[in-house]
Amino acid sequence: MKAKLQTKFFLLFLFTVLISHAQQVSTLPAYESFDYDIGTQLIADDATIGLGFWSTTGPRAGDVIVASSPTWSTITGIDLPQGNAIEFAGSGLKPEFLFTPQLDSDDTTYTSCLIKVTDFSSINASASRFFGLGKLNSGGTVSGATHVFVRIDASGNGYNLGFNASNSSTGVTWDSTVFVADQEVMLVLYHDNTNSATDSKIWINPVVNGTEPTPTWVGGPRNLTVDRIQIYQHSSTNTPAMILDELRVGETWGDATKPSILGVSDLESSSELRIYPNPVTSARELFIESSNEDKKEVNIYNLLGQEVLQKSIVSESINLTDLASGTYIIKITENNTTTTKKLVLQ
Repeated sequence: MKAKLQTKFFLLFLFTVLISHAQQVSTLPAYESFDYDIGTQLIADDATIGLGFWSTTGPRAGDVIVASSPTWSTITGIDLPQGNAIEFAGSGLKPEFLFTPQLDSDDTTYTSCLIKVTDFSSINASASRFFGLGKLNSGGTVSGATHVFVRIDASGNGYNLGFNASNSSTGVTWDSTVFVADQEVMLVLYHDNTNSATDSKIWINPVVNGTEPTPTWVGGPRNLTVDRIQIYQHSSTNTPAMILDELRVGETWGDATKPSILGVSDLESSSELRIYPNPVTSARELFIESSNEDKKEVNIYNLLGQEVLQKSIVSESINLTDLASGTYIIKITENNTTTTKKLVLQ
């Protein structure tokens, strides 16, 4: 009997460990602002599960590091970036951002990111992928759908971006634009399950504040149900040093380019309204004070524009224990005057 109980408790313990270490999968639309501590590893050394929705099928040195987000002053039409960014170079991890797979034949997947290559001096003219959509195979490897490649330009003074409907370096189509170090680039990728000649699309620096524009490149067919974004670090001569920021993935152009964040950035509150503490501490209690005691309508949204809390108050505090750590937008309306502000929960 004692042995059976020990076995039972061991199996229960093992199950608990497995569940606690299961990788999270994001629903769509998803927004990755890399709101993690600067200097931390996206995935730790020899680990398979990392921060947020990140994992890897090939654990090794965790050399993808959280860094401060650049200004992104030349990319127009995008919302003010939140959180931080990541930086990487050369060979190393192949981080994957997992999301709910799009299974139906008419499903579409869009993803976007901002990149800045800071040093391309070590790469050569070989095609090397670094960002794209993919799916995990039964053998534990990742098959790629729409992918972006990089190589040094023939002049040696810049680099080119290439595109393919898979992660293969064969058949890459190269864009003629020569990019230079520290140039800001926005990428938007598309994939659908139609297995047609147009099931892959890529845009470079598109106009994002309107309807979907003509893509920079169209390719296919590629019959693949994608379930992840993969960042691929090839080698010191193929992957330049770069910063990647503002990762978005969804089912529509709008999901991936400009999710609704109430049309505001970090607006200052009026002088008569006080919101504290901000950042909110682990106590998860937020105080809102004004010069009068009129009723206030409080709405809190996540960075996808989804309302996560609504409350009417006069002078009492608000309990935020049901909200996860991260960045939110708080909107407070009092006497027909609305104040909108960024709210951070630690």
